[in-house]
Amino acid sequence: MSTELRQGTYVDRRPIPSKHYFLDWLGRTKPTVSANTHALHEWAVKYLIAAFNLIAIQALNADQIERWQAELLSNGKPGPRSVAIIRGVLRMILEDAKAKGIIFLNPMDRVRRFAAPNGSCTTSVSIR
Repeated sequence: MSTELRQGTYVDRRPIPSKHYFLDWLGRTKPTVSANTHALHEWAVKYLIAAFNLIAIQALNADQIERWQAELLSNGKPGPRSVAIIRGVLRMILEDAKAKGIIFLNPMDRVRRFAAPNGSCTTSVSIR
């Protein structure tokens, strides 16, 4: 650890509750996006907090995310397009955590795509 501190490569490995990281990300990105985009991010983060609240961001995995996504899609609200938007915001947040060295892999890279009914046709719900 002392070597990592000297080299500037030390990463604090204490668990960070997802809710705290999500809200921090919102605050850090607000000045970099339009007001409408920020409002969309805030809306999506509400769903993410409801799902992953105090689970450490380092502990999120593809299986948990797939189950959450499947539950949203089976409830029918929000709709498939909204689920895709929320999923895209989660991907951005996890990419940010990866870039900061908080996680080493983005679990969204391993989340399977889901097909969800949209009227009489099937729509693939996935934002990469």
